[in-house]
Amino acid sequence: MKAYGSIVALVASASLVTAFPHRLSKRQVALGSCTNPAIQFQAGSDASTGDSFQPVDTATFGQVSAQDVGAITKIICDQLNDQCEAGQDAIAACAEGQAAADAAEGQAA
Repeated sequence: MKAYGSIVALVASASLVTAFPHRLSKRQVALGSCTNPAIQFQAGSDASTGDSFQPVDTATFGQVSAQDVGAITKIICDQLNDQCEAGQDAIAACAEGQAAADAAEGQAA
């Protein structure tokens, strides 16, 4: 398993990390009751589709996987807003990460 390209990832210290191939930015955000809305890419993790993206914290964000990172970022951003009661800074950062992931193609996603 590995963290993947230009997606929203949060480390256990509640720092938002948006990973881009050319830079890594980090900022503190209020996650509410959630601790790790990171997304990972795993080869062969989904029997029906093969390689897929999935939440690192499946207990909080569900046992979901998809070949489209946008589907997973939407689930995580919605959960941050609806269930985790995350701060507006975390919700905005998640939306930024979702937009970056949606704009990326291929290996950059």
